[in-house]
Amino acid sequence: MSDMLARIKNRNQRPVVQRDTSLSAQDSRESSATASQSSETVQESRTEQAAEPTLSPAAELEEQLEQLPKVAPRRNIRLEESLDDALQDLCNETGVTIETFLEACYLACYRNPDLMQTILKEADERLKQRKQAGKLRRLYSQLKKMGQA
Repeated sequence: MSDMLARIKNRNQRPVVQRDTSLSAQDSRESSATASQSSETVQESRTEQAAEPTLSPAAELEEQLEQLPKVAPRRNIRLEESLDDALQDLCNETGVTIETFLEACYLACYRNPDLMQTILKEADERLKQRKQAGKLRRLYSQLKKMGQA
């Protein structure tokens, strides 16, 4: 990463070299004199830029990143199939990701305590259903092992 930033930085500081496109010797001497003058001008502009206290591109990027919110590592979430499909369709239509949609939902709930209570009641019911489904799957698996299914 730092190598890439160094290349970008160096690319912007390279002097512009003018080609000798003349066909005669006299033209080539004049163009070489012009090229040496332009290289002196580039050297002077570099010296002026060095005198100014500016941040390096990497430091500027780092400063911008510090101002943005930090993102936690990925989470593996499991959703009900029909809701997963509907949520994916909604996010595709609106151009947001599922993660940013869930973040926005939480923030909206945080700002509206009544909505938060309604959602938490729904979440509690869904949790009970999932636990019941887990118990039934475990029982079915045990019966299958015993050869009774």
